Amino acid sequence: MAAAAVDRQRHRLRRLAGSGLRRRRHRITVHHRGRLLRGQRRGNKTLAQEFVANFWGGPDAQEAYFEGAQAVPASIEVLERIRADNPQVAKAADVGAAFGQIMPSIPEMAAIWAPLGQAEAAVIAGADPASTLTAAGTAIRQAIG
Repeated sequence: MAAAAVDRQRHRLRRLAGSGLRRRRHRITVHHRGRLLRGQRRGNKTLAQEFVANFWGGPDAQEAYFEGAQAVPASIEVLERIRADNPQVAKAADVGAAFGQIMPSIPEMAAIWAPLGQAEAAVIAGADPASTLTAAGTAIRQAIG
């Protein structure tokens, strides 16, 4: 059922994008955090808005994403659909809902995410984890006062 809905929406998006989408190979990709990525220099803003607003958040698309990624779905409706067949995923969602806190997504968080991201990349590249994360912590404390 979800695959058929995804195909219908894909055709709808192609019509919206016009002939340019049909003539060249174009792939719409959504990052796991829901960001729309595009493979061209110039994106189709209308297509992107249509995709995110009327497709990506829909239960059929979320269920198809769950089937492919096997990650906790963002949609409560989809979580309820898959609960019986995927008890471990449902349990993870329940524990997260009961004890988790929403991660802030505000511009001020850049003072934290930038140094932390740089430290993570440095550690992956081979830097000493202890000193790298200590330096990142110092930079974060200085930035936020």
